[in-house]
Amino acid sequence: MSTRAATISLRFRVVPAADGQPAHVEGIPSVSTRATSPARIRADLLGKLTAHVQDALAAAASPEREMIGCNDGTVLLVAYHGAWAHEIAGPGRKHACATTGYTGFQDAREGAVRHADQSYGGVAWQLRL
Repeated sequence: MSTRAATISLRFRVVPAADGQPAHVEGIPSVSTRATSPARIRADLLGKLTAHVQDALAAAASPEREMIGCNDGTVLLVAYHGAWAHEIAGPGRKHACATTGYTGFQDAREGAVRHADQSYGGVAWQLRL
């Protein structure tokens, strides 16, 4: 199997800043900038859009995911979202949070199991997605 580099041409529309909201890429409000000059806005957004695409490609190349249910009802999700992490959701939480910095899926999975054992009463079930 051979791999070759490819170049992707990114065309995008800028939604100008308005009503206190930053300028952003049309359809992707999370790719935004507070820059004010047109040249700086386009440069900032191009860099951020490129990073957004690279993260999406990395996530697609890292499809492993696992849910870990804990004895206290907390659920940990091991997945790649720009970096390997395990996300934490459960009873009494208003928002999910994550523990990041793992080197790969297995490292993140082992970290999640340790976290479950130390903080959430241990692992009740595991489901590979």
